[in-house]
Amino acid sequence: MLETIQFKFPTVQVDDLQWPLMTHSGSPLPRKGPCNARQMRSSRAEASDSEDDSNASMKAYWESIVKEHEEQTFDASSLSTSVMSDFPSHWTVVHISLTPDKSTLFISRQNASSEPLMFCVPLKGRRESDEDEHLTFDDAVKELAEIIRLSDQGTRNAVNVRNDDSQARAAWWAERNTLDKRMRGLLENIEFCWLGAFKVLVLLENIY
Repeated sequence: MLETIQFKFPTVQVDDLQWPLMTHSGSPLPRKGPCNARQMRSSRAEASDSEDDSNASMKAYWESIVKEHEEQTFDASSLSTSVMSDFPSHWTVVHISLTPDKSTLFISRQNASSEPLMFCVPLKGRRESDEDEHLTFDDAVKELAEIIRLSDQGTRNAVNVRNDDSQARAAWWAERNTLDKRMRGLLENIEFCWLGAFKVLVLLENIY
């Protein structure tokens, strides 16, 4: 972006229809402008004040963009320094991301005491046979959404359960217990089907 913005307001006007000039060694040569200095002064004098104000405002805007992005640029030394050095030594950061086709997980593990670790985990094809039912990402999200919906519904219905109605209270808690077990089953399926043996790399305190 910074390289592109500097060509929005070139200091020297050139004719875009001219081929670029270069020496035999390949070095670029300056091109002749489309008009001489007298013509350029004349064309500038003919420009209206509104156009000048518009150009000045546009140039000021892009200069502010350049200033903003120049402050966010990184040099090679800053990129070679891990941000984990600012964290406590006993902290471990695990980042999990999903590919757009929802078929693979990228898992990274970082801490201040060891080198960062990143590995790719396919969600399907590691152990499943033709007879095994595969837990897809969409199925897991659908099950989680249904558990949340039933949990919210049970929470709203709690206002209708009277303290002196022991059967209603027992039924309400039984429903909550069922949802807890359903959530536990979903997490166990995610852990077994998706992470599998790779969960060991996430749980280990130190990896050398």
